[in-house]
Amino acid sequence: MNLGVGLTFIRRYDFTRLGFIYQSFFSLSVGLERIMKLILLYEYIYVHNSYPDFKYLKSKGHRLTDLLTEVRKLVDKYSCRKYFDYLDADPIFNVIIQNLSDFATENRYFHLNELSGNNQTQDPVSRWDKEVNSLIVQRHFKPNLPKNIALQEIAKIMTDFTVVRHHDENDSEINDYSELTKASIQIDTKQKYGMFYVFCIIKALCHLQDSQNHISRTDIHLEEFFMVFRADYNYAKRIKTWNPHPPYKF
Repeated sequence: MNLGVGLTFIRRYDFTRLGFIYQSFFSLSVGLERIMKLILLYEYIYVHNSYPDFKYLKSKGHRLTDLLTEVRKLVDKYSCRKYFDYLDADPIFNVIIQNLSDFATENRYFHLNELSGNNQTQDPVSRWDKEVNSLIVQRHFKPNLPKNIALQEIAKIMTDFTVVRHHDENDSEINDYSELTKASIQIDTKQKYGMFYVFCIIKALCHLQDSQNHISRTDIHLEEFFMVFRADYNYAKRIKTWNPHPPYKF
């Protein structure tokens, strides 16, 4: 459920509605941690033919980067190299994992730390925009689409008699309609590809879990819970709601 909520809400990324962004980070960090710990837990069971004690999972911590490093050791054993090679071919995936890992361990407390007056953490939304969205916009945003050109031309007219007071993801002031339009027309691109790149990480892990289940020939079948996250790459780009458990809505 956390993976579905996280992908759905990152698909609604919008600097004017920050709640979706924070909820997506929280859900994704929890969901990724759980599926990686699930893989490690069942690997222990398959190898030792017994359940680990409570300290085993607790010792794995919450740092997604460390969990992913450990999970990657199983890639060749379960014939999932191609999905992880896909991740290795693009540096954006490491940036995403590092952002979500730091959110899980530190940056989710950013606003509380701000109030305490001793903030050593980073604003997770601002960091995501600078490190992840900047790459997405550079690669995929098309400012010269007819719709975007039209909106920017309209903004030039509206600027003279419109008052705007807003802030972007980096807490920078937006004071005129042209600035607001420039930021707004990038939202669709940030939504679509932010979701897609996170999906690729989840897809690799879900294929590993599925292969682990089949190759180990266990009677514990979990693959159906993650089937939706093994969708084709191109199909995934078109999905806006990742709800694996209808009729629940999110």
